[in-house]
Amino acid sequence: MGKDRSEAGQRGIRCTALALNVTVICISSFNGISWTEARVTSATRVKPQSTTTRASDPEMGGGLRKGNVIYETKIPYLTKQFLAGTDPALKRYYYCHCPWVREAVKNRDVRLSEAFCNCSAGFHKKTFEVIFKQPLKADVLESIIKGDERCRFAIHLPEGAITKKEG
Repeated sequence: MGKDRSEAGQRGIRCTALALNVTVICISSFNGISWTEARVTSATRVKPQSTTTRASDPEMGGGLRKGNVIYETKIPYLTKQFLAGTDPALKRYYYCHCPWVREAVKNRDVRLSEAFCNCSAGFHKKTFEVIFKQPLKADVLESIIKGDERCRFAIHLPEGAITKKEG
């Protein structure tokens, strides 16, 4: 883990790409330390070309920092179906992790507030709140519920959290 593909290939490490469906069991907190417990509910082997979505978008799987903001794009929920899909509404259905939003997209006649996606923004900022030991602000920049093709968030780091290395 943690090796890039070229180094892994040179060392003879075999990498298998999987699309995982994960169910969050609970979000817990004890003595100021928070964590999320989750369980993998299914795994599907994905063809190597399917990983190009993540490989071509550095914001997926951890985010990309620009100044004091981390931009993070969610990974599609049903990756295999999302990549194979051609109907825009169905692709949005395959992309979203939230069962309520997915059903609203599927039924097309159900409306949900755009504020509904603040839940996902909170999920993505939580790791950074634990790291910095303080509440952070997160904005929903793009979302399936707004009709966008992806979900993208801006996580605002505290002022002074990132400093330039001297020397």
